[in-house]
Amino acid sequence: MQTRKEKKEKNEHEHFVGDDPTKFPSEDMEDLAKKAIKKFKSLQ
Repeated sequence: MQTRKEKKEKNEHEHFVGDDPTKFPSEDMEDLAKKAIKKFKSLQ
């Protein structure tokens, strides 16, 4: 069982509202998107 402090630390760590989405490399995101589209099309 987790203590309140452990739960608070976990919740703070998973908070992404202030993160800048432009920090991710766009090339990697494009490749990931292409793979996702191919996988989605193969499911149909």
